Amino acid sequence: MKRITVILLSLLLCLGLFACGNDKDANKNDADTNNNDNTATVSIDKDIDAVAKHLDLKDGTKVEYDKMGAEHGKKYNDGKVELYEFKEDSKEYKNIIKGEGDLKAAAHKDGIVLVFTKDSDQKLIDQFNEINFK
Repeated sequence: MKRITVILLSLLLCLGLFACGNDKDANKNDADTNNNDNTATVSIDKDIDAVAKHLDLKDGTKVEYDKMGAEHGKKYNDGKVELYEFKEDSKEYKNIIKGEGDLKAAAHKDGIVLVFTKDSDQKLIDQFNEINFK
C-alpha cells in the first residue's frame, strides 16, 4: 500500500512540475508587457528641445514667444507644430489650461504646451501626454 501511495504521489509531483514548467510563451508575453509599460512612460528633461526630440520633431526654429508670456518657444516640421514653455503659475499658462486666450493648445503638461498650426495629429498628442518630466 505504501508503494502505491509513493508512486501516485511521485506521478502527481512530476505532472505538476511538468504543467507549471512548460509555459514558456506566457513568461515571454509577461516580459514583453513589462517592457511595453516601461517604454510607454518616458521621463525626460522639462525642456522643449527634449520634448521635440522625444516626439521626433524636426527643424526647430525660434518663434516670438515672449509676446504671449512664454519662457521659450519653437516651431517644428515646417511650422506645423509649435512647442512653448511657460511658468506653471503664470496667468497666461492658466488661461491656456482653461482654453482661454489667443493660443489654442492641443495638449499641455507641466508648463509645456503643444500647438498645431494646421491639422492636429492625435498620435503626437498621445505621445506628448505620455511624457513624464524629471
